[in-house]
Amino acid sequence: MNDPAKAIATVLFVTSLAIAASAATPSTGEEAILVFPGGQINLPPPGTAGYIRGASSLASTLSKSNKQIGSSKLSPALVGALSEQRNIAAAVLANDLLIARNTSAGNVAFSNSEKEIGWLRQMLASPPQHDIVVTRITVRSEQPCALHYVSFEDYQRASEQNPLQWQSYNINSPLPVRAYIFRVTRITDSRTTFERVTVWDEPTVREVIPLFSQ
Repeated sequence: MNDPAKAIATVLFVTSLAIAASAATPSTGEEAILVFPGGQINLPPPGTAGYIRGASSLASTLSKSNKQIGSSKLSPALVGALSEQRNIAAAVLANDLLIARNTSAGNVAFSNSEKEIGWLRQMLASPPQHDIVVTRITVRSEQPCALHYVSFEDYQRASEQNPLQWQSYNINSPLPVRAYIFRVTRITDSRTTFERVTVWDEPTVREVIPLFSQ
């Protein structure tokens, strides 16, 4: 079973990134630092060994977004959703940085970080008016599929002692703003994939493309 969403959850768990993440905005010649509860990631300044332009730029963007969230006057539910996306973006950036440092990928490794931090910036720029919004989640597949969902937070915390309680999804269902994991099951052969969807826009309209349809 291919489960890319679980990889993000694993990074969050293993690196203790269920966080109030912060990043020091770098000045010229200074080291940028991503700070987490379990430690920190040092980003060397330009012209020094280990400098990675993409990582430093993204760290600065994440820092600015973090300050915006901290000073936001939005409802607790909206701030919670923003914080959740910030945590995901920080986890993905930490993972991308490890890849960049240990392979020849360099700045190419940060495409996932750019996507997650870009989405965070969009969320900050256009908050919805309500904490619960109508959702239209559809599946691109030639065969009929069943959709179930759990919150991303519950997905992270799942264990044998705390199993997931999947809920059936119906199109146009209202859901609280936050990140979710959708389980997409093809009815004909029970093939299953998992997709992360952040409910934020009003309405939230997303087309899920399962791996077995690509």
